Amino acid sequence: MLAKNFNLESAEAMLRENLRWRKENKIDSIQSENWDDMIPDFPVSMDTYDKIGQPRKGQRHRRFCTSIVENITGQVFERQQKGMQIVQVVALLNADGFNVVQHACPVCIPGWIQFMQTIESYYPEWIDEFIIINAPATVQIVLNAIRPVLSRSTREAVKVFGPNKRKWMDYLDKKISKEERRPQYGGKKPAFKQ
Repeated sequence: MLAKNFNLESAEAMLRENLRWRKENKIDSIQSENWDDMIPDFPVSMDTYDKIGQPRKGQRHRRFCTSIVENITGQVFERQQKGMQIVQVVALLNADGFNVVQHACPVCIPGWIQFMQTIESYYPEWIDEFIIINAPATVQIVLNAIRPVLSRSTREAVKVFGPNKRKWMDYLDKKISKEERRPQYGGKKPAFKQ
């Protein structure tokens, strides 16, 4: 309802499209797929929560990314079943190592756009904040490319911090406790083991 400004007909149409997409893409079985070929190249930790309890975090690669989103939204549902009033997530990305050749090349940009279209279409209003730290100026290339497909609320949710650790640490300290953050995010949670 929120994604469609409480317009019942639009919300129902969106829900029906979402259910069709989930069935067509076998989303309900995505968590049981073997991702061993992807994990070494795309290590992801999906077990950190903000101060109010929200999880923060070719075709095969896009499907792998969708499996990550499914994992995170699944954590929201688990927390809701425990009685927590959680409906959104905080995504935290360390852009250290981002470079134009690998991440913003002409072949990469359509992948970013398609992934964000998937988020906007099938996981609308799930993002409370998308915090990017250690972002070089070139991250703006990707952000400028995907901005047209983002909803206003998602555009406003994106927070970008450069390599000035003090600035992003001050922000993260207000948003996510150190006990819930890994060392690369200035936290005390043990480093993620693959």
